[in-house]
Amino acid sequence: MIQREFVVPEAASLVAYIASLQAPVEAQVGPLPWPAFLESLEQTIEKRLRSGPVTYRTAQCLFVCS
Repeated sequence: MIQREFVVPEAASLVAYIASLQAPVEAQVGPLPWPAFLESLEQTIEKRLRSGPVTYRTAQCLFVCS
């Protein structure tokens, strides 16, 4: 298993990641008000970042069956 930790000190990279999901999300649920959502998201993340960077961990593994 591969485990990684990511530290994100700015809102722009998180907002860009979420923005990249627009097409697959809208393919599932239909058109959404993305500009308003992304603006609100950026404000929320900026507020959260005042207390320090966002840290998250991921874990990846691969199962091979034969």
